[in-house]
Amino acid sequence: MSYGSRNEIRNARFFYATDVFYDIVFEYDKNKLVTETWYIPGTNTAVDGYINSYNAQGQLVKRDEPLFELYCLFTYDVARNLSKIELFDYAGNLWYGLDLEYSRPIKNPFRSVTGLPESIFFTDAMEGPNRFTGLKQYFLDDQGNQVIVFQWKSVETEITTGAQNYPVYQNSRDVVSGVWTDQTWTYENCSGNADSAHNKQALSPSKGNPFMELLHAKKSSHYKQDITDFRKAFLARSH
Repeated sequence: MSYGSRNEIRNARFFYATDVFYDIVFEYDKNKLVTETWYIPGTNTAVDGYINSYNAQGQLVKRDEPLFELYCLFTYDVARNLSKIELFDYAGNLWYGLDLEYSRPIKNPFRSVTGLPESIFFTDAMEGPNRFTGLKQYFLDDQGNQVIVFQWKSVETEITTGAQNYPVYQNSRDVVSGVWTDQTWTYENCSGNADSAHNKQALSPSKGNPFMELLHAKKSSHYKQDITDFRKAFLARSH
């Protein structure tokens, strides 16, 4: 990664696998990330990209992905927590929605990454300033009824914090499947953020997360088709 004068990430390289990677260029308006463009390495050929829009309070409210004709809308509660994520296609069809809950103010671990003001990688990749402890994922059936496919409840979630109020461990149960998912975080240059009772993963809580498992397992050398296939697989898993 390379950084600008305000310590913001300007360029990055993202790896699907050892031999499959993309170059990403970030552009800013003052301190706000406005565009993120993915390129075939060593070329000017864009294979994906995102455009961010913000409200008057500086909150990300829309993330557009023109190449795949998808966009995501973000809603916030009175405490400025991200409360809803909705993914649509350009025809206005809702692919799925996410409702988020918070048991108490706990910092979002991904906001600890230097120079990254917003989450990246996907249209619907966005996390607020605090870590959610409840999550409901749903889609609408042909009659417009909400169908819940995944749900964590805040009242059942165990979460432990370390220094500076960052989480180091979280354990949540999906009420649909009954499966518990435990996640752990470690932090560089942030003393006191340790949890000796659990094994650690560096920043990214991929353990038990099917989307992240799918991401790490994806291997292909066909750049445009690679992202297209991954996007389809990701959305299929969301249903």
